[in-house]
Amino acid sequence: MSGARIRGSGGMPVPSPQAITELLVAWRGGDRQALEALVPVVYDELHRLAHRCMTRERAGHVLQTTALVNEASLQLVDARTVMWRDRAHFFAICAKLMSLAWERQRGGM
Repeated sequence: MSGARIRGSGGMPVPSPQAITELLVAWRGGDRQALEALVPVVYDELHRLAHRCMTRERAGHVLQTTALVNEASLQLVDARTVMWRDRAHFFAICAKLMSLAWERQRGGM
């Protein structure tokens, strides 16, 4: 895996975008260890995406950021066939999945 750049909220080094892309490609290829390495790496970013999604909503909504992250994660578990281009593509798909989950919760779908 490529070198780390910054430290995440848990103090652990955060892999570079290239390293995350490499993990995504390995996961798509069936490498279970890549998925296990990827989950903690991307969790904080997914949580930030979910929080951003929810800050645009009215007060008093019932869905929590962690629920949006979990919803996206559940849909991604079997997503090995997705041809991830890179880290940005992965997070764009995750953001879309969370947005769709939010719409379902609001009764929009």
